Amino acid sequence: MKITHNLCLKLALFIFGFTNFSFADINHEGFIGDSFYGVNSDSSGLIVNQVGPNAEFSVPTKLNVRSELSSLLSGEFTKLTASISLDDGTITQLPTLSTQWESASTELLIKDDFATAQNISANSRVSIKATAEGMTAVFFIRLKDNTSDSIPSQDPIDSPKNVFSDSVDLPQAGWKSSAWFGNYYEAGNDWVHHAKLGWLYTSTEQPSSLWLWSSSQEWMWTGPGVYPHLFRNRDGTWIYYIVEAHPQKVFYNQSSRKMEHSQ
Repeated sequence: MKITHNLCLKLALFIFGFTNFSFADINHEGFIGDSFYGVNSDSSGLIVNQVGPNAEFSVPTKLNVRSELSSLLSGEFTKLTASISLDDGTITQLPTLSTQWESASTELLIKDDFATAQNISANSRVSIKATAEGMTAVFFIRLKDNTSDSIPSQDPIDSPKNVFSDSVDLPQAGWKSSAWFGNYYEAGNDWVHHAKLGWLYTSTEQPSSLWLWSSSQEWMWTGPGVYPHLFRNRDGTWIYYIVEAHPQKVFYNQSSRKMEHSQ
C-alpha cells in the first residue's frame, strides 16, 4: 500500500502529540540518602505507583496518648506516653521528648514527658493536649485535693470507675456493650466472654487501661484508644486483632510482620 509523505508526517505528529498528552502529567519523586523508594503519580492523584520497602510507605492515622497514672495528688507525678497507629495495622511507640504536651491547668506542671500535680485546691478533671507527627490528641487526668480524702464528695470524678464503667446493658441477660471494646458477657469473678475474642480474665484496676488473659495469648494489655491493638506480655510484642476476620481469630504480629491464627 502506498502512503504519501503528507500522511506519514500527520501520523508522526499525531503519535508525538498523544505521547506528550498521556505522559506529560506524570510526576516521579525520588529520595537520595535513604533506603531507595519512589512514587509515580499523575496530576489527578488517582494513579499512584510506589516502589521500595513497604515500611517506608506506612501512613500515620492516629495519635494515641495516655498517662501511667489516671489521678494525682499534690506533689505526685506520672509519665506521659504516646504512640502512632499506622495504616498497615501496626502501632509504633514514639521516643521520649518527641511529643509536645500542654495543659491549660495551672495546677499541672508538664516537663520532659512528665506531668506533676502542684498546689491542688479542689478535685478537678483537667485535659492534656499532645502534638506529634502533625497530629493532636487530648486525654484527661484527675487532680485530687489531699485534704478531701476524709470528706464525702459529691464530685462525680470520685465515683469508682474502670474501663468498663461506661458499658451499657444489652437485652440479653448478662451481656453488655462497651463503646471501645465491643459486646461481652459478664460471667463474674473478673471473667468475661467477648463476642469476638472468647473467654478472657480481666484486671480492671486502672480506669484507662486493661490487662486481659486468654489461654492462647496469655497476658495482654490494651485500653480505650488502643484496642484492637494489644501488647502481648510473654514476648513483648504488639499484636493487632483483625476484626474483619471474625469468626476466625487472626492477629497481625508487628515484630514478625506476619499473621497469627489463634483458637
